[in-house]
Amino acid sequence: MLTDRSVPMSSLPVLVNAIVLTFLIAMPALAGQDPRIAEGTALHDAGKYDEAIAKYLAILADDPSNGLASYELAYSYQAKGDYAKCIGVLKPLSAAESVLLPKILASLGNCLDSSGDAPGAVAAYRKSLALVPDDPSTLYNLGVTLVGLSKLDEARDVLKKELIARPGHASGHYALARVFDAQNFRAAAILEYLRFLALEPSTPRARIAAANLLALLNLGVEDKGVGKDGKKGINVAIDPNSRTEEGDFHGWEMGISIMSAGRFTTEDKDKKATEFDNVRGQLGGTLTMLIELKDAPAGYSGKQNIPFFVAIDQHKLLDTFAGAALQSLGLKGSDAWMKENAKGLQDLTVFMGGQH
Repeated sequence: MLTDRSVPMSSLPVLVNAIVLTFLIAMPALAGQDPRIAEGTALHDAGKYDEAIAKYLAILADDPSNGLASYELAYSYQAKGDYAKCIGVLKPLSAAESVLLPKILASLGNCLDSSGDAPGAVAAYRKSLALVPDDPSTLYNLGVTLVGLSKLDEARDVLKKELIARPGHASGHYALARVFDAQNFRAAAILEYLRFLALEPSTPRARIAAANLLALLNLGVEDKGVGKDGKKGINVAIDPNSRTEEGDFHGWEMGISIMSAGRFTTEDKDKKATEFDNVRGQLGGTLTMLIELKDAPAGYSGKQNIPFFVAIDQHKLLDTFAGAALQSLGLKGSDAWMKENAKGLQDLTVFMGGQH
């Protein structure tokens, strides 16, 4: 039997979706496993961790070498938050040969991290990845643990690898966006926040992501007000030496700032436009400029994210996407727009369903 279960990791800055497989360990064959294991996993899945633990301990009292029962016992300790006992069970398993040793090591990493031993967790995750290099859950958990250790360069590389393997993982996009943001990769952070908002547009995390997105869109643009000469002044500061390790987006970043500066002009402005209309138009125009780039910048962001927005545009959903991405901010006019564009939002949901 294969199960897909997750445990919240309270020590990490973002939710860790730790996928754990109940496994085909090469100790007893699954066909002959103790039926009490299935009873224990049912209790675990019902949130009855103490009862599940008691079931596994009874099995181990009869058969101390039952590796499957030991693993499930550790998993229930982890779910209960008893990380010391989880580690105590998993460490011997991690020293033995098993067809699912990568999962044992990954789970050990989760318990070590939750117990406060982030360096130990990193070591366990790396041992797991040495055996299964592209496992997305382990990559993600390693990435967020590295973030907690302020090893952002390493975290960035690991999270990019995870998202290449698992592009529909909202938490991965959220974590990578925050790393890009912290490291001053403006364009890459904007794109990653948008990829997250495409998957999770209306949660508390979405509100944080949308606010950070808006701050990046308006970065360096300031309304100076009307001067003594009666003319309106807008200050646009653009860093000509911004980082390019994630691709050279200088041209697009200049366009982003120019689009932002347009917020402060009054000529030909639609007096009926709401705050939401204006910001949605700003984001939509910014994405149109991205799509119209003649040459996509090299690197992860250019290869993984630009084609996503090109596809949205080809489905004539760019404006709808811009509105959906900003809905969590609660800007004036957003509720009315959402009601008026229910059909487009449904089409966007269908589009996103085909992207996973």
